[in-house]
Amino acid sequence: MRGAVIGVALLLAVCAVAVADAPALPDLVWRRAWTLPAAVPAESAGLWTPTTAVSDVALALPGERGTVSLLDPHTGTLRRSVAADPASPAPITGLWVASGTLVVARGSAQAPVQALSAYDVATGARLWRRTVIVAQQPETRVYGGPRIMVTGHSIVIVGIEAEPVIVFAVDLRSGTTIAQASGERGCVMQGAATARSILLLSHCPAKGHVALSAVDPRTLRRVWTRSLRSHDTPGDMPLDLTAGTDGYAHVTVGNDNVFTDADGRLLPVPGAATGWSRPLYVGSYPAIGPNGELELHSRWPLPAFLIAVDLRAGRLTGLPLDVPAQEANLIGVTRDMAFVHRTQEGAEAIIVYRRYPGRATPAAVLGGVAPAAWPDACSLLSGDDLRILGDDYRAIPSARALGPAKLPRPAACDWVSTAGGGPAVSLSLDWVSATSTEARALFAAEVAQEKSRSSFDPGTDSAQVFSFVTSHPAGIVGMTLVGVGPVVVRMTSVSRQALHLLAPVLRDNLRARYRQPLAPSPPMRGGWNRPTYAVLPIELVVSRGTVYAGADDMIHALAAASGRPRWSYRLGSDVAAAPVVSGGVVYVAVSDGRVVALDASTGRARWSRRLGAQGDLVVAAGRVHVNAGDSAIAALDAADGRTLWRFQAGGALRVPTSVSSGVVYSGSDHGTVYAVDARTGRARWRSRIAGRSDPMTVVAADGLVHAGSESGVVHALDAATGAPRWRARLGSLAFGPLVIGGTIYAGGLGTTYALDASTGRRLWTFSAPGDRLYNVTAPTVARGLAYLGGPDGKLHALEATSGRERWNRSAEAGNGITVVDGTVYTGGDGDSLLALDAATGAIRWSAPIGGEIGREPVVSGGLVYVGSSNGIVYAIPLRP
Repeated sequence: MRGAVIGVALLLAVCAVAVADAPALPDLVWRRAWTLPAAVPAESAGLWTPTTAVSDVALALPGERGTVSLLDPHTGTLRRSVAADPASPAPITGLWVASGTLVVARGSAQAPVQALSAYDVATGARLWRRTVIVAQQPETRVYGGPRIMVTGHSIVIVGIEAEPVIVFAVDLRSGTTIAQASGERGCVMQGAATARSILLLSHCPAKGHVALSAVDPRTLRRVWTRSLRSHDTPGDMPLDLTAGTDGYAHVTVGNDNVFTDADGRLLPVPGAATGWSRPLYVGSYPAIGPNGELELHSRWPLPAFLIAVDLRAGRLTGLPLDVPAQEANLIGVTRDMAFVHRTQEGAEAIIVYRRYPGRATPAAVLGGVAPAAWPDACSLLSGDDLRILGDDYRAIPSARALGPAKLPRPAACDWVSTAGGGPAVSLSLDWVSATSTEARALFAAEVAQEKSRSSFDPGTDSAQVFSFVTSHPAGIVGMTLVGVGPVVVRMTSVSRQALHLLAPVLRDNLRARYRQPLAPSPPMRGGWNRPTYAVLPIELVVSRGTVYAGADDMIHALAAASGRPRWSYRLGSDVAAAPVVSGGVVYVAVSDGRVVALDASTGRARWSRRLGAQGDLVVAAGRVHVNAGDSAIAALDAADGRTLWRFQAGGALRVPTSVSSGVVYSGSDHGTVYAVDARTGRARWRSRIAGRSDPMTVVAADGLVHAGSESGVVHALDAATGAPRWRARLGSLAFGPLVIGGTIYAGGLGTTYALDASTGRRLWTFSAPGDRLYNVTAPTVARGLAYLGGPDGKLHALEATSGRERWNRSAEAGNGITVVDGTVYTGGDGDSLLALDAATGAIRWSAPIGGEIGREPVVSGGLVYVGSSNGIVYAIPLRP
């Protein structure tokens, strides 16, 4: 809800009162007080209850096996532990601290029955325990918000979420029920707790009425009610209510946004108190949208802000923290402290900030940096710098502001080609810190966050430059972060090559501006890497000292030893399958249905034919065999691309086809297997072995054609006549059949079957649990072991004869497994290439590649070649 765009103007006016001859106060600021490594559970789904609690006297955290740790909020030291409740061993679903009392809810977040216990914070003694029934979220929600709310006087529980909503109150110190009430029929409500009351936001569509009410938590009687106006039409309007412990609230009704004080008055209130409320949440600084609307989740600037309400202006404001906005969440506040949960590189921590009083100046909103210290974004690169992309680039500046901090110079700049021929490059000042040390820490935190969620280029992973690929409204784009001196700059472009060229230029310009030394890059350990700037997985073939990489709509030829480019060819449409290199020619299936033949030495096109080609190409005996798309198999002359023959089937065919002993075999989507003479294109035989809607995949080996259907049956046919030899019923198949060493391997999503290829007798079955279906692979067999990826996120090594597991290890194996000379190469956790001992699974080495492996690694000439999802081809020594 908080990501919605709220149609109000954002006006942040701050007023500093100067006292004659008095020393100037420093700027208002939040600074770190202490940090505690701690895993903080998420808010209980279904109950919307907090699983950590903050107050002026204690910070409560859930411990192991149902215990609760009470910490000093000022220092983080452990005061005492509250033991688990043996009568209620269920997990903790909620924690609260109020008026010297710890309240703990235990149960299942998806179950209505919850066990509530209260403890004295000073002694840890239990005060009472009782069971309550709380509402669960139905398909049509009548009440939204926490099911259990705790104030300084009582516990308020939403007991039944049907019309009318039933609410009851429990005394905080005794646990007895002290009041009960019901909601109004035909109304939708949201609730939130403050220190002294319960706020209810209600919308009654039939009456066209929206109101905010305060309820006495001891009697459940309304203390006050304020009608709210909405510019939206009556009906199902989204509601959102965020309240601070001090009673100030942020209310969203449809696209309207209002702020109220503890008495429900709309802010600003003439003659009322000035200053700021306690922080309501941590997030991006509220921004003005293109139509004057308020956007609560802008991605600029980089730091997280503690967002509060400016009481004098009646608008949101905030002060920056020293962590990126995308990795911080507010878990609680006291009078002068804020408790923030942060996750970085899988490690969780609670960071506690202390508020230091001062003036709410524009510099305060900028973290103590004067607006004049922000440089002109368009001055960080020049027209001469952009000439590496083209001669016709011009800068288009964009002004930006953070509430009262009006930056005198543009903080963003778009470099565009006036002729429209070159890629646009956007440059944004993400932040200017008070010191270089602060900027380095912020840069490092953002880099760590992007590494956890994006494909990146390890070659640019330095202390000052980091490039990665991310999703954007414009599609998949490249981004580069550059951090030098006190600034962090972000460049964005659909052309990753443009960023690759401009990043060192921008870095050096910033070094000259801020007189910063060059930060050392991580040393290379031999081998090489070469960017292709591709988005789609890279298909690699290594042949006669050259690496051929199919990347998006390009074929790149690179020297296998050095990575030096030999040639590139633009196809006009994406590569549809791995290139095939044969007889000095590179054959490529293109996604627009063409087959293209390129000279392997020069990259010159020899011929191109459009025939609806789909899937892999099979080159044999001077012919290129291809599924022609319209229920046909075609054979092209490998030398000139002439169509030698075309066989029309009775329905759609499956790819890939299999060529063996002068015969082309193909499965189909209609239960029929076809055998076609590879020289003439005439049918040798056809055999219907399954239903008309049962797709078949085939492979020929050792005089048999093995066909596997998606319904889970494997057939063996005589390769010469098509006569049935045997059939075996398995589970549903997602891969195979695959014939290796007299054994057929086939499998579903999590189960692999091994059959005797000559008789169909089942040799063994292996199953792995899990839901990571992207990690499932067909087996790769070497030296008596079968290696396969399972849905449990592991690589499994099985004895090929018995299926007995030898070892398993966590690995991202789904995109390919290669086994050479006793080493297994596959994808590793953390965007790496993993080399494992084939016999034991022990890690021999791991190399960062900045993304997932695109396809099976290729081993040749003492190097292992792999394409990464970050668009880079890597050549890594076998013993780095």
